[in-house]
Amino acid sequence: MKSTIEISIDPSKIMQVGMGFWASKTLLTAINMGLFTHLSDGEMSGKDIQSALGLHNRSLYDFLDTLVALGFLERNGLKETASYSNAKDSALFLDKNKRSYVGGMLEMANNRLYPFWNSLEKGLRTGKPQNETRTGGKPQSDKSSGFSKAAGYDLNLQISLSPWVKGK
Repeated sequence: MKSTIEISIDPSKIMQVGMGFWASKTLLTAINMGLFTHLSDGEMSGKDIQSALGLHNRSLYDFLDTLVALGFLERNGLKETASYSNAKDSALFLDKNKRSYVGGMLEMANNRLYPFWNSLEKGLRTGKPQNETRTGGKPQSDKSSGFSKAAGYDLNLQISLSPWVKGK
């Protein structure tokens, strides 16, 4: 008697990776806006966050609730009655006032590296660099970009936290 094994194939991995920039860009935008630092003093209403960050009403709750769904914020209530606070890992690692802040690396990735990835296909086809040298500039080092100090990046702390952050 032969037994058959049925294998289910679905596109979920393909879609998750292909659309992964949605989650990434949402987090990077929140970091750039200083959302997690604003929430370091405690809960804030959506309207208070809107005012503090200068956000338009149109997508305010979509943005905040996406951060809740991704696990970076916690929420009590719904829409206009909701209050938002940092999740524990966001409070520890995404508050610019703490030495444990790792958002500096992510700020640099968003502001400097993210746009280069938009030219990946062109770089693969032409073999030409897609960083600052593409337009005649000089490539930035981490120090010249202000990354190490302005973004609050502490290399020694980052190295010491890396095994923990990676879940080892």
